[in-house]
Amino acid sequence: GWGGAIFYDLNGVASGTFNLTSASGGDPILFQNNAHNPGGANPLPNSIYFGNTATNAVDTAVPVNVTMSAADGASFKILDPMGSQADDFAANSYNNVIVNISKVGSGTWVLAGHNDMRGAGAWSIDQGVLQLIGGTFGDGATGVGNDPTAVAHIDLSHSGSSFTLKSGAGLAITPGAGPHQITAASIALENGSIVALADSQDALGGEFLTKGKTYTVLKLNSPNLTNNSSLGATSGTVQIGDMIYKYSKLAWNAALNELSVFINGGRPVPPPGTPDSVQSAL
Repeated sequence: GWGGAIFYDLNGVASGTFNLTSASGGDPILFQNNAHNPGGANPLPNSIYFGNTATNAVDTAVPVNVTMSAADGASFKILDPMGSQADDFAANSYNNVIVNISKVGSGTWVLAGHNDMRGAGAWSIDQGVLQLIGGTFGDGATGVGNDPTAVAHIDLSHSGSSFTLKSGAGLAITPGAGPHQITAASIALENGSIVALADSQDALGGEFLTKGKTYTVLKLNSPNLTNNSSLGATSGTVQIGDMIYKYSKLAWNAALNELSVFINGGRPVPPPGTPDSVQSAL
């Protein structure tokens, strides 16, 4: 069936709302080890699936407005990707669904995997941070969908889609085994928004970055792209799962709409109690 943890069905309603809230001081909201099996074919990692099982002689696009709210110091982690029903544009078929997502609050939304949002919709990171990490966790019982090499992909491939990083909001990148991606008909990283590397103990992948090499860590795919963001620290260290890397030369390639970084060195995360002098030696 649909939805590894939640199937949100717009069946028979004119519009829908879905709110996910993480309060300050509480444990993170965590979606992990979930998979669904659409059509009884192949299980796929999934946390939340948005669909519309209502039939109609003429397709109607029905919106669901999603609010992801994380308070100061709080977070929610969607480590199994989300998905939504594809538009079919055919008569006598299911209605379509428009998924509009707003991230509010100063906390962090951590996202992994291929988020295959096939219907029209607008994603807007209004406040706080959206963090992309590597790996998917799949079904904890069977291991289906557990892929340390998977990258995060916000796949808004519909012609009516958009992704906006608002002024004052942040896009945090924890490098994966390949470049994370954002795909949409329109992408805007506003003036005053920040893109930076960020630590994640949840990220998978093992030791996959090599000293002395440059890696693409983010790709923006859109025919209508505006990037007025600022970069955070262009050099420093970043923890990726059980590894910590020293990096430098974080920079945009404007011609390719890619963010790249140079790896100066890496080592396993030291055990607790390791002297600072040892921890700082990469």
